[in-house]
Amino acid sequence: MKSLFRNSFVRLTSVAGTTIVFAAPLFAQTQAAATTATCEIDNSKPQAVARATFSLARAQSAMKTGNPGKDLRDVVAGLNAAGYKNDNPVGRAYLLGQAYILLLGQPDVTPVTTRSAIGLTVNPTGTIDLFAAADSMWSIVEASSAPCASVGQMWRQQKPWLEVTNAAINALNAGKLDSAETLAKRALILDRNAPYAYSVLATIAKNKKDYATASQYWKKTLETAGTDSTFNDVRERTLIDLASTTSMRKEKRSRWRRRCNRRRAQRRGDASAAARRRMQIAI
Repeated sequence: MKSLFRNSFVRLTSVAGTTIVFAAPLFAQTQAAATTATCEIDNSKPQAVARATFSLARAQSAMKTGNPGKDLRDVVAGLNAAGYKNDNPVGRAYLLGQAYILLLGQPDVTPVTTRSAIGLTVNPTGTIDLFAAADSMWSIVEASSAPCASVGQMWRQQKPWLEVTNAAINALNAGKLDSAETLAKRALILDRNAPYAYSVLATIAKNKKDYATASQYWKKTLETAGTDSTFNDVRERTLIDLASTTSMRKEKRSRWRRRCNRRRAQRRGDASAAARRRMQIAI
């Protein structure tokens, strides 16, 4: 049994305010991306993958009418059981990647939680970072083929990423720079191909007058925005901010050079005056 995932999956795209401090949070919109390419995943073997496939299907159905938690935990438990032989790493990662993202959307699950809370029986009292776990699984899927890379990117930009990116922007708006930085970096764990978190980090660095770091993050913002028209506002604002920051850095260097020149001139003047005094004493 193969899972054929067409690239018509709902993708969440985002628009943010484009002032130095974001004026509005992101919002989601659907964007059609219909192509003939498919992400082909063999989810028929081994038996644990096949069972997890049915559990995941039940969970997705339950999301509309009930609580998917038990079925999602069954997926996680079955594919992480003691002695599990990973004979189908892409199939396993494909199912766990979805389960972790869907678990992150549940009200009783936190991003960093005890392993037992999501069904893991190995080292149950340890902790797991679901953002990092999802990133790890989708990285395996994305490396398997170009169509699967597109599917992975779509899953990365679902509700957990959207919410933490919104939270970073809102914290920045509120002047809570440390919280904004923490949240933006968490957003980057899940998706490093969207410009918003980089823009937040650039603005934080600029507010701290760390212009070198701000410039690096703004360059990353432009790199990830690329030529996608969705990011036109972010790209245009970033170009303005980058130019402004570059100008500030040049002015800062210029002021530093002027201070250094004044100090050197003063030292030379002091040295000349000292020499004249020595000559007068000698005479």
